Amino acid sequence: MIFIAVEGPDGAGKSTVAHGLARLLNAQLTHEPTKGRWGREAKRLVDAGRNEEALDYFLADRKEHALQVIYPTLMTGRPVVCDRFYLSSVVYQCCPGESLKLWRGRIGHFTALYPPALLPHLTVMVTADREVLEERCRKRDGKQDVALTDWVMERYRWLMEEREGLVVFDSTSYPERAMAAGALSQVIAALPSYVGEAISFSEAALQAAGEGQ
Repeated sequence: MIFIAVEGPDGAGKSTVAHGLARLLNAQLTHEPTKGRWGREAKRLVDAGRNEEALDYFLADRKEHALQVIYPTLMTGRPVVCDRFYLSSVVYQCCPGESLKLWRGRIGHFTALYPPALLPHLTVMVTADREVLEERCRKRDGKQDVALTDWVMERYRWLMEEREGLVVFDSTSYPERAMAAGALSQVIAALPSYVGEAISFSEAALQAAGEGQ
């Protein structure tokens, strides 16, 4: 059993990859923010441009999501693939709009909010060239997505270059129908390094998740 989070900027093909991986792995597909009460409020605040204010709602939504969906599913032996997870909060809710230097100084404090029991075993970071991201967003939304501002892209680049434990999948040259298969080959190659032997989830893990906030 394995918990995979799929992250990345808008237009990268993140949701396409998440859906495809879930299908190919016969995994439970889920996403954040959820449609629960905390997730709906988090989305409302983000849509209003109030990213930092949304953090507490994302944390509450994530805890509920882990306890009610992710870990119960894993304990049945079925993999879980989540479209966005905590790294999205690291990018968007930690010091939004501030310099890379200030943001990097806050990451340690921010990630301490997440105990190990709430973290994915493997994170797939989907990316693409900036021009491709902008073109995909224009085709999808009729405009360049505001999420592709310089400070957002700078943070994603830093994470891909500096953070260990990420599988980076560049979707630039992939047609949509081939993205999931391309990402899956990299996920399979990474599994021995990041997962090793089969992981069993105990009541202690669930308890740790429940005490995480």
